[in-house]
Amino acid sequence: MCPPSPSNPRAVTRPMCQTDKSRPSLTSTPSLAAFSTPLVPTIRVFKSFPFNEFLVFLTLYFVVVRNQDFSKYVRFNTMQAIVLDVLLIFPDLLERTFNPRDGVGLDLLMSLESTMFLFRLVSLIYGCSSCTLCFG
Repeated sequence: MCPPSPSNPRAVTRPMCQTDKSRPSLTSTPSLAAFSTPLVPTIRVFKSFPFNEFLVFLTLYFVVVRNQDFSKYVRFNTMQAIVLDVLLIFPDLLERTFNPRDGVGLDLLMSLESTMFLFRLVSLIYGCSSCTLCFG
C-alpha cells in the first residue's frame, strides 16, 4: 500500500515560504536558486500582512483538516504541513531568547536552521514524489 502523500500543493509548500531564513540556503546553491527565484514575490506578499500566517493556519485547519468531504490523504497531509509549520517556531524562539551574535551560539543556531531547512526540503520532495508515484 502506498504511503499517504500530499495532494494539496499549497499546504505542502506553506512551510517552505514561511521564513526568509531559508532564502540564503536556497540562493547559495545554484541548482536550488532556480526554484527559489519564483518564490520570492510570494514570500514578500505573504509577509506583507502581519496576520497572514495565522489566517492561513486557521483556514487550512478549519476548511481542509476538519472537512470530511476531503479525502483522508489531503486532510492528513495538510495536517502534516501544519506540523512542519509549527516546527519553524523553534529556531525563531531560540534566536529571540539567546540572540547569539558570534561564536558557538551563532554556529549552533545556523546549524539548527540548516537542519530545519533540509528536513523541510526532504519532506517536500518525499511528499511530492510519493504523490506523483501513487496518484499519477
